[in-house]
Amino acid sequence: MSGEHLALDDAHALEVVAEYRVRVQQRRALRGAARVNLEGPDFKLNRPQRIAIESPNRLRFEVIGLFDVLAAMLVSDGREFGFFDATTGDVRRGPMTAELLWRLAQLDFEAEEVVSILLAAPMPSSFVTLVGIWREPDSGLTFGYARLQPEHSFEEGVRTAENAAAGHVGDRASQDAVDALGRGAEFFRFDSTGHLREMRVVDPGWVTRFRVSFEDYREVAADFASAESPGDAPGNAMSKQLFPMRISVHSPQVGAWARFEWKRVMLTDALPDRLFRLPESIASGG
Repeated sequence: MSGEHLALDDAHALEVVAEYRVRVQQRRALRGAARVNLEGPDFKLNRPQRIAIESPNRLRFEVIGLFDVLAAMLVSDGREFGFFDATTGDVRRGPMTAELLWRLAQLDFEAEEVVSILLAAPMPSSFVTLVGIWREPDSGLTFGYARLQPEHSFEEGVRTAENAAAGHVGDRASQDAVDALGRGAEFFRFDSTGHLREMRVVDPGWVTRFRVSFEDYREVAADFASAESPGDAPGNAMSKQLFPMRISVHSPQVGAWARFEWKRVMLTDALPDRLFRLPESIASGG
């Protein structure tokens, strides 16, 4: 937020948001392979993984050991999870909870957050409202969404946004936005080409809960049932999209971080249900 404070109806900013929403709506699922480096207070892992995810909360992680042998697998259909540890033969199942990913991999996120981050398609939460837009020195844009606190009504947040949208973008409006963001906020940083580069969530007092960076954008295959992206020809479902091949997450309050270095990515809009269940050979102990 070191640049020029813009009105909330700035034409270029609205265009960036609109194009990003198209990508988010289209990017529903992914299959790929990545080198995954996880580190927390009591956990460390640096192994290749095969990954499948589907919005909003379905996931499959296969940890690959030496000689391409399956070392562990975690799957969830959003309601139930299955976990297999090849070193012990242990198979676990149960309801998917908010704490499960922390217990198994020290990821301080719920499944919905992990899926949206790995799809490079996070969206502002339902309990925040846009209060500020800044054009950064490199011509990128930062959008600041303030969290609505119990002691501050939704109408108050809307009034702050409306004041900025009306063109009151001077020092006072900028300071009002910063004050609102200091009560808890979500930030989305786009580069000059409109691609998401960073998402940051802060708790009251500007304490960072987590920060995600999206880097090394490259073209990947995108197999969609319908072509909705600007420039895609109807009926030509197979296309290319720019996708960040390196996604890094830092959770400073719990001392954990993760880095996903994608080696292969296929974007799509749906995946088979079977991917989010333990294979029968594992489930039966075979």
